[in-house]
Amino acid sequence: MSSEKLTIHAVILAGGRGTRFWPRSRTRTPKQLLNIIGKETMLEQTVARLRPLISPDRIWSVTNAEQTVALKKQLPAASRKRVLTEPVGRNTAAAIALAAFDIRHATKGDALMAVLPADHFIAQPEEYRSIVAAALNVAREPGRMVVLGIPPTRPETGFGYVERMGEALDPSGFPVFAVRRFTEKPALQVAQEYVASGNYHWNAGMFFWRVSTFLDPGGAPAAVNYQLKQSLLAVGSGGAFGVGFGEGRQQAGFLPYPYSDFIASNIGEEWGFVGLTAITLAFALYALLGFRIARSARSPFLQLLAVGLTFVTVLTAYLHIGVVIGLLPTTGLTLPFVSYGRSNLVLTMLFTGILVNIGSSKERVLGSGATDPFATSPAR
Repeated sequence: MSSEKLTIHAVILAGGRGTRFWPRSRTRTPKQLLNIIGKETMLEQTVARLRPLISPDRIWSVTNAEQTVALKKQLPAASRKRVLTEPVGRNTAAAIALAAFDIRHATKGDALMAVLPADHFIAQPEEYRSIVAAALNVAREPGRMVVLGIPPTRPETGFGYVERMGEALDPSGFPVFAVRRFTEKPALQVAQEYVASGNYHWNAGMFFWRVSTFLDPGGAPAAVNYQLKQSLLAVGSGGAFGVGFGEGRQQAGFLPYPYSDFIASNIGEEWGFVGLTAITLAFALYALLGFRIARSARSPFLQLLAVGLTFVTVLTAYLHIGVVIGLLPTTGLTLPFVSYGRSNLVLTMLFTGILVNIGSSKERVLGSGATDPFATSPAR
């Protein structure tokens, strides 16, 4: 177990659309801001459970613009400074990433994170704090990610499930299992099988890890293969047809240089295998046209020039694609025509313009009967 001293931070996910307890809950006052059980609101109860374990200045909340004002009123003064408002509502992973970046910036290093929902009722807060402390202790080990599982009492179809495997560890008196997989809200028959097997728990939605484990699962940004791992995650996430234009997640702080050196990774995630294949074929067509222009050029010089320009452009493109899919070591080459950057676009367009000029020009009249100086004269 790691003996490194790490500060503990809690991240309370306090967004929501206010639909489950409608009409009492609204967009500006979802259930976590209501006193559904007891005199305190669900959010106030969540913070109160944590305060004996985590100081208020290390309790972060992630919410949306509509709920920020009401949420701050229910927090201790020190915690109000730790409220993060999402610019655009995405999903749980994006909210956690936003908090993780802020925690890393605030601590100027690594820290432990407890990611918790704002709307759970817990009848035994002292027992709960013991479980949280044990989970944080396990999460101290670099690379470990811990999730709390609740033993199921019925085949519930409205909850996610966690399948465990192997023998239990027993730190601090609580069993800890390796996780085989997560399953989201199964059908009734499947849920019945899960409960009967004894190997599944309800997913409590409470997670524990180091900030570095979440943000840099393959190691620190300077670690070997970090860039490649993030690139392969992006390409693999796209599947056959991609997640949709502008919907890629790896570019949000994980993928290095997502608009230049690794833009093909973005294409693979957002447009999928089909998009990446289309880009590859487009450069093959560029090569075919470029070499055809070279073959029909008027002089050996122009032939060599056309071959060189075509070769440089296409080679750069294929080296770039080879890097992002792991066939080649990281080189820092951009993708012609696509990567962001003035020098890249200027050079690519210049090369292409020269190619077009070579392919479209006939023998030019430069004056009174003079011919193109690049053309060769027949031997006399």
